[in-house]
Amino acid sequence: MRKPATTHPAPTRSATTGRGRIFRTSRRLRPSEVPCFATGSGSSAPSSARSSRISPRTSSKATATPAPSHTLALKFNSETADVPHAQNSSFFTPEAGYDQTQDLRIYNASYDAVLNPNWLANFQVGYLENKLDARPHSGDLDTTGTIDQVTGIASGNYTNVQTSERPRLQALASTSYIAEFLGSHVFKVGTDLEWTKFSSVNNVTGTPLDPSFCSEQFGQPAGATCGAINEPADGANFLYLVYTDVAEQTFEGRGMSFYAQDEWRPVQNVTAKIGLRYDEADFYLPGDEKVKTFARFQPRVGVAWDLFNDSTTILYGADRSSGIDSSARSAGLRATRSTRPCGRPTPSR
Repeated sequence: MRKPATTHPAPTRSATTGRGRIFRTSRRLRPSEVPCFATGSGSSAPSSARSSRISPRTSSKATATPAPSHTLALKFNSETADVPHAQNSSFFTPEAGYDQTQDLRIYNASYDAVLNPNWLANFQVGYLENKLDARPHSGDLDTTGTIDQVTGIASGNYTNVQTSERPRLQALASTSYIAEFLGSHVFKVGTDLEWTKFSSVNNVTGTPLDPSFCSEQFGQPAGATCGAINEPADGANFLYLVYTDVAEQTFEGRGMSFYAQDEWRPVQNVTAKIGLRYDEADFYLPGDEKVKTFARFQPRVGVAWDLFNDSTTILYGADRSSGIDSSARSAGLRATRSTRPCGRPTPSR
């Protein structure tokens, strides 16, 4: 765990850091307390404007019919964004600004087949790549940044550098068979498999003013490298924080679902559905250490009776379990892109 070294009495809030959040919203003054700055050039003028560069979204699709009643579809989507001075705030002087870049790519493939008049099959696979980087606009990782505890003004340098990747792979498959006995049946089985990762480096920039602050004497691990943040109070020395640099960490999640169901119509105006679904999600810390598993079986039973066989009056009866069939989902088709983080990406305290 990181332990900051202090040269002045610490404020009442904790100075230790956690790794649970990437972005933190910094404290803001009331409008009447916001200091006025000149808008011209100069190191004392805060940065309040930015120019985002978002590349045109690239999309492509190809389809083929490898056999009668068989369809193969391939899709690709790509989008990137570069946001210089992403802080977009008058609480940052120009040299304390940061740039953010994001790259999103989605690959999809699907195969639909009518194997015979009674047998249908579908397979989908999707892969998503999402990368997010934030670093000082100056490119300088050695200069220590300053955040004044009274005014909230950040100066000197941006205090954080981070990079992260969030790949996700998903595969869906299902098959249905139509049978005629004791009425009509549609038997369906399927699966939904998913692998996700979150790899990140999130460290403080800067160099401790005294090398001993990054030593075992001040609670740092042996051989550690450190970053630092100077936090004065209205310009006067108040707090100096030293943070241990943490190597890249990778967290993983793996999910799987299997289901089977029968949609049975004993007579034309009565439909009964019975099925069973199994879901499992496993979560792993760096080092492939499994920390949590969620698993459950979900039965499903439902009946619909069309009283007059004209869809005007239908009586339903069903359990409260969630749906069995997940095949309507598209593998990896949806993702969100944010070019403006909430607050500034500084270490959580």
